[in-house]
Amino acid sequence: MAQVLLINPPYAFSKGGAYLPEKGWKPLGLLYLTAVLKNQGITAEVLDLMPLKMTIREILKYIEQINPRIVGITGSSAQVRGIVRLGKEIKKKFGNKIVLIVGGAHFSADKDFLKDFPFFDFGLVGEGEITFPKIVKMILSGKKTQGIIYGEPPADLDSLLFPDRGILKDELYFSPYGNKFATIHTTRGCPFRCLYCSSPVERLAKTRFRSPKNVVDEIEMCFKKHGYNFFIFTDDTFTVSKDRVEKICQEILKRKLDIKWNCETRANLVDEQLLFLMKKAGCIEIFFGVESGSERIRKDIIHKDISNEDFFKAFTLCRKLKIITNAFLMAGFPTETQKELKETSDFCFKAEPDIIGVHLTTILPGSPLFDFSVKDGRIPKNVWSDYAEGKIKEQPVYVPDGLTKKDLVDFQRKLYHKFYFRPSWLLKRFKISLSSFDRFREDVRIGNQLLFKGRMKSRSFKEEDYLK
Repeated sequence: MAQVLLINPPYAFSKGGAYLPEKGWKPLGLLYLTAVLKNQGITAEVLDLMPLKMTIREILKYIEQINPRIVGITGSSAQVRGIVRLGKEIKKKFGNKIVLIVGGAHFSADKDFLKDFPFFDFGLVGEGEITFPKIVKMILSGKKTQGIIYGEPPADLDSLLFPDRGILKDELYFSPYGNKFATIHTTRGCPFRCLYCSSPVERLAKTRFRSPKNVVDEIEMCFKKHGYNFFIFTDDTFTVSKDRVEKICQEILKRKLDIKWNCETRANLVDEQLLFLMKKAGCIEIFFGVESGSERIRKDIIHKDISNEDFFKAFTLCRKLKIITNAFLMAGFPTETQKELKETSDFCFKAEPDIIGVHLTTILPGSPLFDFSVKDGRIPKNVWSDYAEGKIKEQPVYVPDGLTKKDLVDFQRKLYHKFYFRPSWLLKRFKISLSSFDRFREDVRIGNQLLFKGRMKSRSFKEEDYLK
């Protein structure tokens, strides 16, 4: 029995009614909410459908068994088909016996969502730790609410309870470093405004930081209580405050925590002194958002003023310190040319990151690129609702004038093959893989995708994959 059930939906449900499971990370946002609800005497459970192969019938049966008064469904734009399909089935089965709530990144970005999918009773935009428990208590007391509710962003992140990680089984999740890992978010809000980024929640509040002590308190708790020895910092730009990262590293070293971790940041926000300290404190991998090898695209179009020299310097320093480098790359920006795609390819072999990820530029709701694409007549305003209902096959991607989507896919495929099937890279990667069975297994999986499909697994599924 639970008063509240929070659901992290799949990307999609297949023909047989089960969806395509994917072992990823625990849904941190829902675990924050359950910690708050339980602390206020409200019984709550989380059903993470990402790693579980459950049919809709099994999900509805589970809901019937625990008999919640409130069901909340969250998710990103990649999960919107799962959100809509599941919400529709829950409302059809239980009607007004259950108050159905939608939240998360996609809903926060798509203000027409409730109008397009009115079977949700109301939606919560933004952060929920303060506002959601108040709404729950109001509903449990018999009061009604509807429409869009804006969550009050916590000003002091140190005041938040740590996520309730123990309610989900570790063996359901996987990273290249095993399943004894935890994701940790140390900031909220983002000071940057990249063209492609859907960050409506961040725009509602100033950038806020957790204190170094609070961050390492959580790491130490996870290490000692759950046995986690690997940590993924999920901040978009972990080193946006170098001084704070230095203090986090010093605190890890002071407590003699034998852990490893990775993070994501910008190349112009690291230096040799900081990287040396990060390595000493357990950092083994850094993800850098390169996006394009063209400085014109990066500066004038994406609004990410980082030079190629910044990247070359950062990657060289990481190699010197034996920190694995991941380069995020994208294909398909306004005014991008075939020549500039080649610049992106050339960049990879000059900068020499250890790993690259090449993605077509998805037009996400809430992003400046979305607004531009609607105004330019490239996509209809309701494109994501059509995608959610299966009316269109794939998520919208930006295709520049003078190029076709096939050009972008061909570029992606060729760059993957050219980069990953070099004998020197394969030998180096094989040596790394041998140090970890989980890493080796992940490399084999990705290698098969690249060899036989020419690209990494896409989250845009074919229309026939969905249960109508």
